[in-house]
Amino acid sequence: MIYLSKQSAYFRVPDMADDHGSKIIKKDIDSIRGVISVSVNVSTNKVSVDYDSTGTSCEKIKDQIEKSGFKAQLIANQDHIM
Repeated sequence: MIYLSKQSAYFRVPDMADDHGSKIIKKDIDSIRGVISVSVNVSTNKVSVDYDSTGTSCEKIKDQIEKSGFKAQLIANQDHIM
């Protein structure tokens, strides 16, 4: 049996002000190997990412958000064994 080590990371991105910024963040995070899904909420300035922890980490995701030109604060990171 193969297990997927799925995690969910939640970030606050205070300087994400509009849909253009959210599209940049979503596109850049989606390009990371191991990312399963990305959800961006401009009204709350939050980004949620589901990812396979054998392929990436919340630190790499945070770094990618910051490389995209936005500050990111990790709110929470949760493990899910599937």
